[in-house]
Amino acid sequence: MTPRLTSPDMSPDTRANGTGPFVSIALPAALVAELAGARPVWKLTHDDIPGANLAQLKDAVVACLLMGGKTDALDVLAALTAAGYAGAVLVIAPPMPNPRMIERELARAAKTMKVTLLVR
Repeated sequence: MTPRLTSPDMSPDTRANGTGPFVSIALPAALVAELAGARPVWKLTHDDIPGANLAQLKDAVVACLLMGGKTDALDVLAALTAAGYAGAVLVIAPPMPNPRMIERELARAAKTMKVTLLVR
């Protein structure tokens, strides 16, 4: 099954060809390998976000699951906002009836970040 992006701004090429890190927030290793492309990978937990100095990153992509074990995307977005991060965020979600609505809600929570929902 080919992943479907709900936002055209972040194609698989954009994720793979950037020079900044692909920051995985508790993603499974196989998913990180699939999505990171040529970017260097940083693996963090939700608790690592405050001390990770993410606000200083250029051309980074932070990726997380919409619904995770201990945290969900809204928790991650709140921590990223508090840490001063203002870059791209990729949220991976299962198939759902109205992904655009979910993406709009995430974008509202993201404030200065560019959120893209990847439904797969």
